[in-house]
Formats: sequence, C-alpha cells, structure tokens
Amino acid sequence: MSIRFYRDALQTYSRTEDNLGKAIAMNNLGVTYLQLANKKKALEYLNQAREGYSEAGDHHAEALALINIGAT
Repeated sequence: MSIRFYRDALQTYSRTEDNLGKAIAMNNLGVTYLQLANKKKALEYLNQAREGYSEAGDHHAEALALINIGAT
C-alpha cells in the first residue's frame, strides 16, 4: 500500500516541478522496494533519488541515499 502513496506523491511533485519532493518520494520508494527484497527496483529509485538530491544541493540527503544504495 505504501508504494501507491509514494507513487501518488511522486506524480504530485512532478506536476508541481518540486524536484526535492520528487527525490524524497523516490528515496522512499527505493527503501520500500529494498524492504521487499526487490533490489533492481530499489536501486533504480535510490539512484534517481541520489541524483535529485545532488541537483537540489541537498548533500545530507544525497549521503543518506548513498547509504541506502549501499544497503542493497
């Protein structure tokens, strides 16, 4: 169920061009897929989140995304 809500959030952030919000939603999706043992999907979302955080200049969140990537 959380995947649906994170995807809805991702769509909303995309519509409003909130790139940091998109990165947060992608990170949450990545962590959720990691918990479901779907490493391929987890890495897709986590790498996108890392890129989004980097582009937004949020280096703390970028580091957290890298930690999540390392957990896969």
